[in-house]
Amino acid sequence: EFFSQHIKKNKAVVFQNGDLYPPNYDEVINISWHETDKELTESDRIRPNDENYWLEHQMIEVVSWGKGGKWIRRNVVDPIMYNTQKVVWRNNEASYNVQELEPASREKETYVLQEYFIPVNNIESFVPKMRDIYQKHHVNVINVSLRHALPDNEAYLSWANQEVFAFVIYYQQKTDADAKEKVKLWTVEMTDAILSENGSWYLPYQPHASIEQFNQGFPNAPKYFEIKNRLDSAHRFTNKLLDKYNPYLKDRITKKRNTVDGYFRSEEQTILTVPEWYLVFNPKEYADYLQAGKDPSDFPFYPSIQEYWSLYDRSMTLVSEAYPENEEYKTMLQIIGVSVTLEYGVKILYENTVGQLFSLFAEDIQSAEEQQIAAAQRAYSDFIYHTAWYKFEFLPWVGKVWEGSPSSDGSFLRQWERTLLFTLEFSFKAFYAQLLEWAASATYEPPVEDIFMLVTTNDTIPETKDMSVILEQDTSKILGLTRWGAFTETLKSMSAYDIDINEISGNDEIVVSLIMQKNQSLNEPGSELLYTSRIVTDDSSQRNVYLVDVTQLIPLLRSAQASEMIIEHIYDY
Repeated sequence: EFFSQHIKKNKAVVFQNGDLYPPNYDEVINISWHETDKELTESDRIRPNDENYWLEHQMIEVVSWGKGGKWIRRNVVDPIMYNTQKVVWRNNEASYNVQELEPASREKETYVLQEYFIPVNNIESFVPKMRDIYQKHHVNVINVSLRHALPDNEAYLSWANQEVFAFVIYYQQKTDADAKEKVKLWTVEMTDAILSENGSWYLPYQPHASIEQFNQGFPNAPKYFEIKNRLDSAHRFTNKLLDKYNPYLKDRITKKRNTVDGYFRSEEQTILTVPEWYLVFNPKEYADYLQAGKDPSDFPFYPSIQEYWSLYDRSMTLVSEAYPENEEYKTMLQIIGVSVTLEYGVKILYENTVGQLFSLFAEDIQSAEEQQIAAAQRAYSDFIYHTAWYKFEFLPWVGKVWEGSPSSDGSFLRQWERTLLFTLEFSFKAFYAQLLEWAASATYEPPVEDIFMLVTTNDTIPETKDMSVILEQDTSKILGLTRWGAFTETLKSMSAYDIDINEISGNDEIVVSLIMQKNQSLNEPGSELLYTSRIVTDDSSQRNVYLVDVTQLIPLLRSAQASEMIIEHIYDY
């Protein structure tokens, strides 16, 4: 009644918003902006970009406290805020930054929106239903805004086939799985209440409503989906809303991927695994170094430590700018970084003292023991490319080094010094590895050993021990590829086929590292050079780390192979 008399027919009103006070929802404060020629109370035409909104953040926190915080807003804050009229430029009021509502962290809790569209004559009967649901489920509603909307009878998915009030709900929830399920529960109940008043809801938010509820709230949806299917029969353009409600997607492979255990993986992992994989690449460099006959005491352990922490720092910076914080993986990277720093630190102290002393007695030719040690390091570096390092059998290699009689080739002193050092290193690693394996089996679930891809191809892709076809529909396939080193090798071999990758683990980007000469470059569409990384034993080449659109991954692999670049690794989340 108030809106009809004072707002709807008032041509001077530019914008109107009514706030329905929680938790009782029994009073509305109406804020209207009018055209006026009164003198400005604030001269800025637009709000400064560097405004920090400290006070607004504190007020949201206060209102989030519960009934006490909401009482303070209703009886103290708002009466003070709206005690005097202000006259501002329209663009000033329209230029608030979203930062005003952004919390300091979303790790444990967050703020979310829902929006309901209720016919104007039904709002008095709807509000009690809404209140009962919120109070029953203890929903922490911060604010309910009421806004007027005229009917739209043209769009098939119109939210207003008659004149409505939009109820814009701003609420706080926790981010754990149990909290999300509770939100889904009360949202479904709220959807029934909306439908009982011939209302609808805003579709771009979380699609909690059932298919039956959706069809009741949007009766023209079949017309929309019929046209959508006719114009986009391959369903290239979709989203979570359409995935759930589009009847033409019911039996499609994109729907079935949800049934594949372990299909979806977090995209930030492809960046975070780069420093972890450096602890695979660096042992390979060490094995190459030994088998080339170079002095092991001269290996650049300190630059190797620097390179690990440089990769860690770069990866953390990248993910912090684009993804939610992954505290567990960050801690794991710190632990293994400290471990390798301590290991290499001990080697630096030894090799620059005792090692350098015994290297004075070394000869150009390697002894049989030193060759066996190099073979052991090669076997270790090859093994950890496919399997967790602590599963490597260290002790049998110690036996192999000792099983023969002392070699007459090479320096007698150097071969004994190297043999004793190798025995100590591999024996300690065998002991430490056993402890880790026990801890891993007791603490962690078995890791997912396959990465899944949605691809399109007319070719017949032969299955191997590292690649299998999980699901198939027309030219679309879901493939399961063995993780870790095999993942890279399988994708390299698949580049020989006419195949398009649609997504990998539900993601549209993946990190790839290439080893190339410093004067080489790669300019492929859909790839971005994140950073370069040092090859500590070869100053003429470097590791280039790219973020690649998965649809462009196969063309990039082909281009790299044609340019004789080394495809070092594809980081499989």
